[in-house]
Amino acid sequence: MEFVMTRQEAMAGELKELMLKGLLTETEVKHIVARRTAFESALIRLEPKKSDYLRYIEYLMALEALRRKRMKRLDLTGQGPSKADYCLVEAQFNVFERAVRKFKDDISLWVQFIEHARREKAVVLTGKLTARALQLHPSSVPLYILAARHQMEAQTPGGARTMFQRGLRLNPESAELWTEYLKMELSYIETLRRELKRTRDLRKQLIKKAKKKGEEIPDELKEAVQEDENLKEIMDGAIVREVLRNAVEAHPKVALFATLRRLLFNHPTPMRDSLLSELHAWLVKLLPRDPHAIKLSAVWWIDDNWTEGSDIVEKLHSANSKMMAAVKSDDVDSRTMGTLYAQWISQSVRRVNSTPLKEYFTRSLHTLIANLPRTRLCPNLLATDLQLAALRQPETNAKAKSVTRARKYVDLFPTSAEIWIPYLSLAKDAGTAEWRTLWDEAREKARGTVDELCRICSFLGTATDLTGQGPSKADYCLVEAQFNVFERAVRKFKDDISLWVQFIEHARREKAVVLTGKLTARALQLHPSSVPLYILAARHQMEAQTPGGARTMFQRGLRLNPESAELWTEYLKMELSYIETLRRELKRTRDLRKQLIKKAKKKGEEIPDELKEAVQEDENLKEIMDGAIVREVLRNAVEAHPKVALFATLRRLLFNHPTPMRDSLLSELHAWLVKLLPRDPHAIKLSAVWWIDDNWTEGSDIVEKLHSANSKMMAAVKSDDVDSRTMGTLYAQWISQSVRRVNSTPLKEYFTRSLHTLIANLPRTRLCPNLLATDLQLAALRQPETNAKAKSVTRARKYVDLFPTSAEIWIPYLSLAKDAGTAEWRTLWDEAREKARGTVDELCRIWLWGIPLFDNTKAKDEIYEVGGSPDSGQRRP
Repeated sequence: MEFVMTRQEAMAGELKELMLKGLLTETEVKHIVARRTAFESALIRLEPKKSDYLRYIEYLMALEALRRKRMKRLDLTGQGPSKADYCLVEAQFNVFERAVRKFKDDISLWVQFIEHARREKAVVLTGKLTARALQLHPSSVPLYILAARHQMEAQTPGGARTMFQRGLRLNPESAELWTEYLKMELSYIETLRRELKRTRDLRKQLIKKAKKKGEEIPDELKEAVQEDENLKEIMDGAIVREVLRNAVEAHPKVALFATLRRLLFNHPTPMRDSLLSELHAWLVKLLPRDPHAIKLSAVWWIDDNWTEGSDIVEKLHSANSKMMAAVKSDDVDSRTMGTLYAQWISQSVRRVNSTPLKEYFTRSLHTLIANLPRTRLCPNLLATDLQLAALRQPETNAKAKSVTRARKYVDLFPTSAEIWIPYLSLAKDAGTAEWRTLWDEAREKARGTVDELCRICSFLGTATDLTGQGPSKADYCLVEAQFNVFERAVRKFKDDISLWVQFIEHARREKAVVLTGKLTARALQLHPSSVPLYILAARHQMEAQTPGGARTMFQRGLRLNPESAELWTEYLKMELSYIETLRRELKRTRDLRKQLIKKAKKKGEEIPDELKEAVQEDENLKEIMDGAIVREVLRNAVEAHPKVALFATLRRLLFNHPTPMRDSLLSELHAWLVKLLPRDPHAIKLSAVWWIDDNWTEGSDIVEKLHSANSKMMAAVKSDDVDSRTMGTLYAQWISQSVRRVNSTPLKEYFTRSLHTLIANLPRTRLCPNLLATDLQLAALRQPETNAKAKSVTRARKYVDLFPTSAEIWIPYLSLAKDAGTAEWRTLWDEAREKARGTVDELCRIWLWGIPLFDNTKAKDEIYEVGGSPDSGQRRP
């Protein structure tokens, strides 16, 4: 206990200084001393737990966050620093130090300590910690990454490179280490590039100045030019290419290639294409027959987000052709390759919006299956073919053909559950008489995953109702077995938060209250900053009728995750629900109290003191019932995380929550939005439509609200204080949605004219493609007469000349030109395909726009390159 008191006395002076500054009250200091005594006492036990240290650190972090917040509020940041300003951070470091000495083998604890030191910008301490940790754990990948980052932050790229190379000598197959090493080298080159540009500009100024004065150019400037030449090889990526080569040779796995490809795709470097080409060449050379490598090679130049370039259709065709060839090849495992191809086709069909592209993918798969020998078919290929057939919703005759094809597939693989599932759906949709017999056959023969078998068994209905019988041990044996397997899983994979979440949610569904409480406590000990775990823990407390416990859980979580919109939203939802529950409970008790008072008066008895005290308690709850706690939560949320997404989420929550305080809370939240985000375009749009319900219908006051919102957004587009491009895009989207939503013709006309007037009055520099495209789309919807159509086409031409590469303007322009009967529409289509840039969907719409207008097969060949009859399915974009 003497040790505990010594620790307390060491910090007494700093706490007193904080109290004198007004950052802590006397009561708070006493409370802090008591809490610290309890924490310190836990640490001097015979066997202290890791969670004891982490809870102590969490408490000290919360105190430091409170101190900084009060410093800012009291405007004491201008005063000189004192020892008291750092005492809480030093205490955190002290507890972390004792923790890592106690649990030397716990790498995660070392990582937390180092990351905390980096956040607090304790540069020297961070360096010492990484050195100590690597002495104890010389093969730990996370520690080498942290050490390298520390070296980069200290502006010593050579030290970072050394750290990565040391780590890779011990972990040559670590994909994470190779990826971080490459990322560091790329970032270093970009930093060097910017620095060289700055020094060259400065050197040019100095040389120009020397020549102007007739002075001789200093030798230092000449030598600097030579140094730039020496750096040329590095700037051209020599080191990066060497790292790339060493990585793929040391660890030639598809996962590493995929990670490095994603890194290069997303990194802003001019060497991107050359590095991707080199990495692709290594993939083809080192893994020529690996099915996963072949799939990756096929989609290599297709961005994961499908947003770049106008040649996406050609790229998709190329990828499709390569994978089809690989499935047919004798050098590749056809089962695995077929499964990967089927998955890719399924994803692509669901991702694209273009009907011709969907048809192309579907026919490609069907043609491949028809041409493959039986020995090379796999269940996934056939199942995907049936799933796509079901999505197409064909006519009765085609449905019957699909069922016949499905029967052939089932006869090939009678035990494949993934083929049986679409077969049963097709048979039921086609009205096949014996589909119930098929269900019995499927349950008897099918083999597959638990999920697939459950889908087959539950296809028709549920089993016989036996709920009327009394419970027995057998009724719970399967649930206990589930809990047992979950328990073994979370012990094996302690760091997997998603596994903990699944276990806790399953325990809640099974109403295992005690187990749920224990699980949330254990999970939070291991993952003290996990947002989903705090939400689950708070819900458990609410289900156990302990709102105070739920509030504590949310506050603990928000101290560590103050910018979590999800946590703030759930916290507010809990407080609102609690008030409504309290309101109903108070109403019930008041009604009961009135009956008792009335009964006492009727009998001439004195009213009991308990009833009088209960009335006083109701008065004490008035402040809570009026929303004091809810308003405090709302204020703390928007101050901690002032983002438009959070405001929108909280607004939606308040709009949909049945509370009498709704309008006052919405007004208060709106005031905070205007105050904190006065110039944000998304915030201005949200403010304009604030009082319009998302599910609005045309009523008496909706017209006035729509007029007000429209005027506010038009004013914002014109304002010099707001980004006009972003604001214009948001306004155009809102106008388009509103016109399609209203039924009133005068309202439609009002929105259309408002947009047209705004465009006419805006200077060219403040226009954006979305505004102009929406104007043209609305012009097309109005279906004007021939003369007006010609005017719309002329206006569209002007818009295209302003933004010649905007695909979103070209699309309505082509439609207007076609409707107006413009003779040169085909020339316009060629011009659009050449110039337009935009999203994948927009480019597909332009490229495939002319297909329905062609009447002869030769014209179709220009787009599809038919490799047989038009119905053979051998098409490519």
